[in-house]
Amino acid sequence: MLDSSCFMPQKESQRQWYIRNRERLLLKAREYRIQNLEKTIECSKKWVAKNRDHVRQRQRNWYLRNKEEILKDRKQYRAENKDRINAATKKALMESPKRRETRRRIYARYTKNNPVKVKARRILKAAIRKGIVIRPSECSECKISCKPEAHHHKGYSDEYALDVLWVCKKCHWKFHA
Repeated sequence: MLDSSCFMPQKESQRQWYIRNRERLLLKAREYRIQNLEKTIECSKKWVAKNRDHVRQRQRNWYLRNKEEILKDRKQYRAENKDRINAATKKALMESPKRRETRRRIYARYTKNNPVKVKARRILKAAIRKGIVIRPSECSECKISCKPEAHHHKGYSDEYALDVLWVCKKCHWKFHA
């Protein structure tokens, strides 16, 4: 939006009158914009479309002048709303048709290339669901409280499908490193 300095009259007498009546003129302009909101929005959109380069340059200049404060505010907002941001990001990613299709293709390729692993995991999931195997609430290696992952330490064959170590992500990575 244009600032009031754009409308500053050129002659000295007009300039003095404008300075004396600036507040009243701005108030009138504000009232007009409120009363004619749709028309004002339409005119603003036309002006912005016509002067896109000018608008972008002003936005860029404003950003550069306020960059440190903007980055500080963003960092603070992210720290205070971490869970909310993560949930929204995850939801957006999972609801994306492109993302779903990509995940489906990757999983189809993985199941085709690793049928024994997939079968062992399905057997284990079914056993957990039926109550045959109970997932503990802590890692068997470091003893931290978490939702541990199953590590098929003897392999993925049918005879060892239920023989797993329950470890946290960190310890699981250590086994595979």
